Amino acid sequence: MEYEELEMAGEKSLKQRAVINHYAEGIEVIIPARKSQLVNFILVLWMLGWAYGEVAILGKLTNIDDNYPDAILVFWICGWTLGGLFAVLMWLWNTKGREIIRISDSELRHSRDYVLFSRSRNYVTALVSNLRLNPLTMTNLELNGGMEFWGLAGGMIAFDYQQRIQKFGLGLDEAEALDIIKVILSRFENLDKNARPP
Repeated sequence: MEYEELEMAGEKSLKQRAVINHYAEGIEVIIPARKSQLVNFILVLWMLGWAYGEVAILGKLTNIDDNYPDAILVFWICGWTLGGLFAVLMWLWNTKGREIIRISDSELRHSRDYVLFSRSRNYVTALVSNLRLNPLTMTNLELNGGMEFWGLAGGMIAFDYQQRIQKFGLGLDEAEALDIIKVILSRFENLDKNARPP
């Protein structure tokens, strides 16, 4: 989806976090990840320990005298590597991550930009309905396996799409989310329609 920028500059939401850009084709909402210096500090310390463990075990695996490395060490290094990659992903998100939502008459694109890569999902705008606030509750955290807690899934804004609930707006508070919903619905009123039967 290509956007030609209008002369209007991006407007900030209530809390000055999200930037909303208006284009001839639609709206772009950029929501930076909520940054925590404490989380960054802990993740950096953890990644230093992780790197030391990774190098030490890899060195031990390559220096084994017999032809068959210890199965427990191989299993451990696989798990340790996955844990380290998860920590790097969280650190990238916490330092420079952002969500980008682009809405036009034909498409709603939701992207999560992790600095080195991004993940995007596209939705047909005509099939999107019931754009609403999605307050974060403990039930949400339990059902989504804690990924919302880590800031890697979910969000404060939800919509219905082909009988599934989709979410965006990680790290937003309720006032910011309501402000963004209001701006989107002022341009795309059809997203307010409730597709579910009464």
